[in-house]
Amino acid sequence: MRGRRWFPSTRTTAEAVRTVREDGPVPTYSGDLDPIDEALLRELAVDARASYADLGAVVSLSAPAVKRRVDRLRERGVVRGFTVLLDPAALGWATEAFVELFCHGSTSPATMRSAVERYPEVVAASTVTGDVDLVVQVRARDMRHLEQVVERLAAEPFVSRTRSTVVLSALVRRPDVPPPPEPPAPRQPAASVSPPRRRPPRPRPSPRRLRSPRRRRPRRPPPAPRTGS
Repeated sequence: MRGRRWFPSTRTTAEAVRTVREDGPVPTYSGDLDPIDEALLRELAVDARASYADLGAVVSLSAPAVKRRVDRLRERGVVRGFTVLLDPAALGWATEAFVELFCHGSTSPATMRSAVERYPEVVAASTVTGDVDLVVQVRARDMRHLEQVVERLAAEPFVSRTRSTVVLSALVRRPDVPPPPEPPAPRQPAASVSPPRRRPPRPRPSPRRLRSPRRRRPRRPPPAPRTGS
């Protein structure tokens, strides 16, 4: 069986999707999501009614392979359900605000949750750091309705005071999708390393010339002594 290729974090999702094969085990990434799973989640967050064939055309997989992946994502709880995106203004929620709640003493998050869950106008609530204890996102029909909701929140026994911020324009609202892949890191220029200095080759000693042995001159016999006449 052919193995699946692994992808470094610097590669884009499109490059990773093009090179993944569907005949091997799913690799483990941060959050147990590989690039194909992340691409499928982005497509489903935009259009949950997309068919498996349409999703497969995006990630270069067959429809049965996409269905197996989506089923695994649902079993693991990554996909908790399929819903629709509604226009709040069309439903009558024309006013939106963020209300900060300052609580008495040390109020537990469970107490805050049980209190704000009773408000149908509260669409999100989160505990935060700093002076504020709880921030809730509120939608109302108009300013009068918003004022009534804030007064009811301020009347909760654990709330000392509130501070509201009305939304003028919702500029960016994104669905919950995986973060985009990190761009490739710029390559650092390689440090210039000067080549090691090479010593010039030593000249080879010239072979010594063989000198012919000196010929010894024969000694001349000593001159004969002169005799007197």
